[in-house]
Amino acid sequence: MSDGRTKRLRGRGPSTLAAWLLLGILALAAGGCAHTLRPPGEAVYDLADPPDCASRFAPPPPAARDVLAVRYLGAGGVVLGWRGHWVMTAPFFSNPGLLRARFGRLRIDEQAVADGLAGVPVGDVGAILAGHSHYDLGDLPHVAELAPGAALYVNDSGAHALRAVPELVDRLRVLEDYGGGWIDLADAAGRPLPIRVLALPSGHAPHVWRLSLFTGEIERDWEPPWGRHRFAALTGGTPFAFVVELLDEAGAVGGRLLLQDAAGAEGLDRLPDGPYDLAVLCMASAQTVKPYPRDVLARVEPRHVLVTHYENFFRHPSRPLQLVPLLYRWRAERFLRWTNDALAAAGRPPAPPLSRPCGPSQDGWTLPLPGEWLQLAAGAASEEGSP
Repeated sequence: MSDGRTKRLRGRGPSTLAAWLLLGILALAAGGCAHTLRPPGEAVYDLADPPDCASRFAPPPPAARDVLAVRYLGAGGVVLGWRGHWVMTAPFFSNPGLLRARFGRLRIDEQAVADGLAGVPVGDVGAILAGHSHYDLGDLPHVAELAPGAALYVNDSGAHALRAVPELVDRLRVLEDYGGGWIDLADAAGRPLPIRVLALPSGHAPHVWRLSLFTGEIERDWEPPWGRHRFAALTGGTPFAFVVELLDEAGAVGGRLLLQDAAGAEGLDRLPDGPYDLAVLCMASAQTVKPYPRDVLARVEPRHVLVTHYENFFRHPSRPLQLVPLLYRWRAERFLRWTNDALAAAGRPPAPPLSRPCGPSQDGWTLPLPGEWLQLAAGAASEEGSP
């Protein structure tokens, strides 16, 4: 098989065909997707017509050594800056429409990538993490070209697919190969970063009700070139969530984060206990993973929550924002209420961003706009030490 062999997973509920049919019906109504929401106790916020935030895309000023810089890229991806080092997660900007995602060949929208990374020190990125290998892995070859010093930490399925790009092979790091232990991040040349991660096998919420798309494992290396393969051939493989620890000069933990690029509550038993400085959670399909996000937040007790993966990822990023299909306004508002309730139950004082966010935000959480920079104080983990 020129595309490499994909093994379909069993026991995942109704057929993939049924899921595509349902998603197709939703796509016909995509023009009516919600673009407003009312955060708890506040006025309605219009994602399609946000306030004019002059500093939204500007790179943040140089941060103090105990400050974490974060930029939301969209589709669940973020850029993290710590002590002059940079790590990126799940970068995806091309956002193919539903028909292209189902039937089309991989095509990278290089202008969308350039726009999405404007203001990011891409050439200084030392590592790129991807928690699963769905079609939102599709831009990674081009992003990796722009970040030539970055090592690529992906699951086994993602590594098989990315071997269709020969120049990336030496930069691939397979998450399953680390045996569930801590990974001391290093760049493509082997230079250590002051960051380590724990990659925990996690889950991926169903895409449409209880139906999942792009399920399975890629079992063989793909043949080049990348563009001969189809978006739909990028199946998720084993999903991972990441616990990220930020290290100081002595190697002690200076901050701790939880990063999820898909809603999931599996693997919580292996999460190091809180507190965490930041939890990056996903809103899309969260209603199918009950009691997410409350169970995750109860475990990690974050000082702040970044709510991501809420926007319509079948819609080109140049168009006005709207919520992803099936993430109705009331579901988005309920997610934010549940987040507030979970943070209040934990009883830990929140730590809002050091600068005022442009997207909807309260002391305990921020729903950032794609491209928005935030700065957050680190140090929650150091209060109780590393596990």
